[in-house]
Amino acid sequence: MQKTNITNFLERLGLSHKETLAYLYCLEHGPQLVTRLGKVTGSTRTNTYDIIKKLEQKGLCHTVGSSYGRKIKANNPEDIKDLLDNKTKEMKDLKNDFEELLPLLKKGMIQTPSPFTRVSYFEGVDSVRKMLWQSLQSKGKTIRIAGSELDMASSLGKEYVADFHVRRKTKGIFLETIRPDSNRLPGEIFKDDKAYLREIRIRPKGKVRLKSNIILWDNYIALYSLKDKIIFGTLIESDDMSTMMSSWFDVIWENSEKLK
Repeated sequence: MQKTNITNFLERLGLSHKETLAYLYCLEHGPQLVTRLGKVTGSTRTNTYDIIKKLEQKGLCHTVGSSYGRKIKANNPEDIKDLLDNKTKEMKDLKNDFEELLPLLKKGMIQTPSPFTRVSYFEGVDSVRKMLWQSLQSKGKTIRIAGSELDMASSLGKEYVADFHVRRKTKGIFLETIRPDSNRLPGEIFKDDKAYLREIRIRPKGKVRLKSNIILWDNYIALYSLKDKIIFGTLIESDDMSTMMSSWFDVIWENSEKLK
């Protein structure tokens, strides 16, 4: 029963049935010749080498001995935790990708551009987070933000904001952001602007007030408020309004001081 549970766990973790057989056999009986593992798994010599290669890639075994008579040795079972951590991260990334793509799925994937304005409303932390994830689908590979990142981190979570920047960088999306002041969150993700494809400018003091936040990308405008424990947002899809708000952003951008 215990062995069955272990086998089921390893296969749920992503090992094939034959990979599981080979790994557990080496773990129980010590280093093994390729020919022996071929008999244990019922595989040809070529397929056995493929099984061993996949186990090595997953960090579960390695080769020992001289070139003649080399054997396959199972790694410490604690190394399974690394595989589990990678699987957890992979599922987290997959979940985030799903959150980004869900609005497109709900709209029937790709639709013919409409001359009409679409407006969606979001209320609460989780809902606003999902709204902002949509900006990472930017076709123009540029996101423009006006507002306080400190407020964003305080209301939506520093980890969320950090993840936003990491995923934006991975997608090659550049960020132009106008902020109320030069205060920044600690850490490389928030300070290394070159590495994280970002330019920051400080709004003209006394002329522009940033009491809420706005994000612009493609033909979308996301407006959201994060203060006074009332978190809500509005997402507008409109060519005309996007052009108008981008022009507004351009004027302030050109009159803002670049953060050094």
